[in-house]
Amino acid sequence: LTAGFSRLSSEQNSQTHRQTVAEQMAELETLTHTTELVSELVDQLFTATTREEIETTVCSILTDFDRYGFAWIGAAEGRTDPIVRRATSGHEGGYLDWLCEQLATDGPSATTEPTCRALSTNEPVSVDRISEHWQTEPWRKEALSRGYQSVLSVPLTYNQINYGVLSVYADAPRAIAEYTKTALSELGQIIAYVIECVETKRGLLADHQIEVELEITDADTVLHRLATEIDTTLVFEGFVPQSEGRSLLYFSATESPPTAVEKAAAGITAIEQLRIVTQQNETALFEATVSGPVLAATLVDCGSLPTRIETDRNQHRVLLTIPQ
Repeated sequence: LTAGFSRLSSEQNSQTHRQTVAEQMAELETLTHTTELVSELVDQLFTATTREEIETTVCSILTDFDRYGFAWIGAAEGRTDPIVRRATSGHEGGYLDWLCEQLATDGPSATTEPTCRALSTNEPVSVDRISEHWQTEPWRKEALSRGYQSVLSVPLTYNQINYGVLSVYADAPRAIAEYTKTALSELGQIIAYVIECVETKRGLLADHQIEVELEITDADTVLHRLATEIDTTLVFEGFVPQSEGRSLLYFSATESPPTAVEKAAAGITAIEQLRIVTQQNETALFEATVSGPVLAATLVDCGSLPTRIETDRNQHRVLLTIPQ
């Protein structure tokens, strides 16, 4: 009898262990999937030249990853105006046509549809089980009929300006993990920042403007300190302001291996975190969480548009567009 209980206990422990390992593997797979997704998105975002290209690229990349069957970006002229599609990818199945008719009949404030809620509240909206309450919320029935089981809607907001909402749909309940929700929510701000940059650039180029090239030798910036440490040239790729005086700073390095950049960054107090976004051939794109002022932000505040910034141990080389 004792041997039987011991064998049963051992089997239960083994089953629990297998379940724990399976959960850990699933979590690791989700982290890997999300990291690859965000890396691909960031890599493509900073090469886009128009708002339309940004929006189309984001939706396409999301549906290219097999977890999401449909993605779209919608925007409205004002908070009370109906939302209209700007870009889509994947199996839409007439859902947006239905939503357009619904909004035309009842108005944006009358629906609990996630994209409309994210637009009105300027907060992410996540629905893990669309099948719940489908009898009382018409959008759920419409979504279910097209195979959607879960959805995440993320506002695209930067500098208190909303550029729309990104919504992604999956064909399984609870398919969008908490880590992924956080990453996509933060990505929404980056998408909005890039949209603002290309819109600002288009506005500047539409007016009279001049290009100015500067060589700055006395700017003590994070990139300059890092370039000095590893004795190489770093290229500024973009930045996104965060809370409490921090920024996400994007830069690329070609002449130094990523390990050298990471080692040098660890010794710079203003760099709180550093990660490789992507690496192609000999060029690596980095994302650094930094504290303190960013040169590009200062230039933008002064009314200019930095189109290229390179820095080495001696100086910053800056190409600016200045409206007349």
